[in-house]
Amino acid sequence: MGLLYTIIVFILFLGPLVFFHELGHFLFARLFGVRVETFSIGFGKKLFTFKRGDTTYAVSLIPLGGYVKMYGDNPFTRDEVPEAERNQAYNHKPVWQRFWIVFGGPLANFIMAFVIYWGLLQTGEKVPEVRFANYSSESYLSQAGIRPGDRLMAVNNIAISSIEDLILVKDQIETIKVSRREEIHTIELNLAVEEFIKKLSQDVVALSKPFLIKGDQKLLISENSNLEMRQNLPLESLILPGAFIHLFDADEKLIETIELTDEPYQQIDQMGYHLPEMVVDNIMMNSAAAQSKLQKGDVLTAINGQPMQRFAQLRDYVQQNKDQPMILSYRRGAEEFQTELTPKLISAGEDSYYAIGVQSSFEFYQPNIVDTVALGFMQSLPFAYHKTIDAMMATLVGFKKLFTAQIPIDSIGGPVAIAKVASDSLSISASYFFKIMALMSINLGLINLFPIPILDGGHIVFLAMEAIKRRPLNRRSLEFAQRVGFSLLLALISLALFNDIKRFF
Repeated sequence: MGLLYTIIVFILFLGPLVFFHELGHFLFARLFGVRVETFSIGFGKKLFTFKRGDTTYAVSLIPLGGYVKMYGDNPFTRDEVPEAERNQAYNHKPVWQRFWIVFGGPLANFIMAFVIYWGLLQTGEKVPEVRFANYSSESYLSQAGIRPGDRLMAVNNIAISSIEDLILVKDQIETIKVSRREEIHTIELNLAVEEFIKKLSQDVVALSKPFLIKGDQKLLISENSNLEMRQNLPLESLILPGAFIHLFDADEKLIETIELTDEPYQQIDQMGYHLPEMVVDNIMMNSAAAQSKLQKGDVLTAINGQPMQRFAQLRDYVQQNKDQPMILSYRRGAEEFQTELTPKLISAGEDSYYAIGVQSSFEFYQPNIVDTVALGFMQSLPFAYHKTIDAMMATLVGFKKLFTAQIPIDSIGGPVAIAKVASDSLSISASYFFKIMALMSINLGLINLFPIPILDGGHIVFLAMEAIKRRPLNRRSLEFAQRVGFSLLLALISLALFNDIKRFF
């Protein structure tokens, strides 16, 4: 059922993108009097067809694209079109008309993104809140005063509901406002927007669910003694110096109320509690941990005699000391044990790192879904326009970084990656699904404008050369260009599929 659901969502996600792209070609072709023979969503075997006028409309087996077949669009048989029918043939239309027919597909994708943004701005969106993750104490964000679990509320007094709203912020970020247990804090940053986004994603350790463990009990942490009034907050937003926390058992019975000190994690550890992430969930084969006496369910407590309350402390220690032997302390039931381990170098593609082979029982915090403010019919127009333009520019910057190797090529995803993004976004909210669809529509439009033969951008280059030379390109040049274009496109598709296989299977 999970696979069937993902496939259905994938079709619902990609189908409109392909439909509007091909509709753009179709409408401009009809506008200039070109006869359209086939309008197909998908490739391969036709599953469903009907004919209206001169056009056969079809839904085909492979839903990874579509095509519009126009009369007289084969440049190699241009002269074979009967004189009486040349007014309906694509290749006998002026260059400027053929340009708009070709450009109509990407243009429709850009218009589609604009309409989606416009609709979402009018109705309001449901988006995941923006919370800061765990950063090392030496990081810029920590030094500035941001704490793990802080929720981003505003940048330069511009309200921020989702990470995408940062595209509305221009140039320099002077101040941000964060919510910390219902208190608003203003923090000065003086960072460029791009640098701020970069720091948001650097050295991230995810936020965790608000639970503590004592013995065989898993206790829920709340900021309120009345459990019905609790908010969905990450553990890091609750365990703060000087704060009160309330612990509830599985039956929602209040077990204990604790006033935290200036060292809350040490205090909790001394009281006999530990975080779920300190429990060993799995031990990798052939690792240093596999050669020790560690077992699944053991509770990690110290490194070389130094108490350890967060799993990130173990990760940081190993990376700093690399292949140096270490004494790891752990608890099994009521007994305390120690084992000596020497981290091993692990290779993962082009990356390598040191590890002892222990996986944590970390439970990820799921952010709240919040509603954005709905704008009026007219007020949303300029915001939708700017969102569309900014999303296009951000996508172009991403392409530039990909071509200049600033982003690894294994970040390119194929149909499996798109299906996962689609299903994950719909599981968050319908509005988030449509927002991702708008961004994907922009990507599809821009990719089709790449100057690669076979793609729309390649056809536009041919049209530009024809306009300059005042005659169509010769057969030999066209054949060579199509072979090159097909090879490049096949290589790109193969790379995307390879990355999908490596990433998900």
